Amino acid sequence: MKFPSLLQQTLRSFAALFLAALGLIILFAASIQAQTLEVVEGSPSYAAGRHLDFLEDIHSTFTLADILSPELQGQFHPSESEMPGFGFTQSSMWGKLTIKNSLDKYIEFFLVIDYPPLDYLDFYYPAAKGYEVFLTGDHRPFVTRPINARNYVFPITLKPGQQLTYYLRCQTKGSLNLPISLESPTYYAEETSLTQTMLGIYYGILLVMTVYISFLYLNLKDIIYGYYVLFIVSFLGFQLSLNGTGFQYLWPNAIWWNNITVPFFI
Repeated sequence: MKFPSLLQQTLRSFAALFLAALGLIILFAASIQAQTLEVVEGSPSYAAGRHLDFLEDIHSTFTLADILSPELQGQFHPSESEMPGFGFTQSSMWGKLTIKNSLDKYIEFFLVIDYPPLDYLDFYYPAAKGYEVFLTGDHRPFVTRPINARNYVFPITLKPGQQLTYYLRCQTKGSLNLPISLESPTYYAEETSLTQTMLGIYYGILLVMTVYISFLYLNLKDIIYGYYVLFIVSFLGFQLSLNGTGFQYLWPNAIWWNNITVPFFI
């Protein structure tokens, strides 16, 4: 009878089509991952937002070992923005960033996340035996940051032609934003110097206004000037808290205070 042989051929054809379709799905999934961030000659800074892949951890239970498993690796999806933002969420977000050194020399860069009000930020980087981690964030002491800065700065080192993958885990009760960039030490130092100068002028103006209006209040005894002083002091405290300057210079060990300063000064 030819029926069994015909059935076998049909099953073989179906299996071949299934495997081909599965292969196409895997290739498609790989193709929609974010592109590798490539360090080239003459570029001191790179916007890294669109080079990130993200995975949402709804219950905040994944470990790095879980993230490295093939099952979860296939669930990462590429970022759609230069400045990724997830709004207010109870989930933890995992980010994956692959960086390649296309130069014929050893390089040192900084990965900068310019958003201080993140409760927990874990940065996993390749080491001799697997991955090591920096555990930081504004729910942890300021000294946990690998570099003394108001924002989050992580050192990146790559050998000539080397390509490495880094992982981030972010969790916060506020708005979860990740303005992220890769910067050379010289570029970062210049940008930081300019920012610190502008912030110094800004805070100086607010302090002068506070002293001047306080003088008017003490001499004129007009309550309206007292309200002005309270408003300026609150605004100054809010700005110090929001951009991380207060945590860096004024209360680096007062974690409980750092976490209530923004709503307190509002």
